Amino acid sequence: SLVQGASGAAGEIGHTQVILHNGYECNCGKKGCLETVASATGIVRVAMEEIEENSNSALYQILEKTGLLSAKDVTSCANEGDSYALKVLDQVSNYLGLTLANVANVLNPEKIVIGGGVSKAGSILLDNIRIHFEKYAFERVRMSTKIVIATLGNDAGVIGAAWLVKSRLVK
Repeated sequence: SLVQGASGAAGEIGHTQVILHNGYECNCGKKGCLETVASATGIVRVAMEEIEENSNSALYQILEKTGLLSAKDVTSCANEGDSYALKVLDQVSNYLGLTLANVANVLNPEKIVIGGGVSKAGSILLDNIRIHFEKYAFERVRMSTKIVIATLGNDAGVIGAAWLVKSRLVK
């Protein structure tokens, strides 16, 4: 069943605090929210934290050459085995796995769907999220919850709104 919450903000896990000290400022006004480190922008932010100490990384070479990094760069380098890019994705996956496990431990969902810019990373991130999720979720939740990548893309909001209208009108 659909849970909307008292003010329509149910399910907004992006504003769960995952970094309690020295977290990045979020657009919600808090610091250390999940979306500050586990979004496309967040992945780049995490990569930039220690990039100077990882000058042998392909990510460092991209930054030196172009002057900027993208989440796609991090994913591509990780897919090619770059150890620093893999470390960045592991850190992001840990934040996501922990948060998703905490939510799942409370709500026991059948499925968790990963969308947005992070979902474009594909299996290299998803597989890592699952590893961390399994580490933090308790056994019954771990065994019954599937984590998948969203398949509806930019149409998800429109399709969800149509489903909501249909489900309220057709009873």
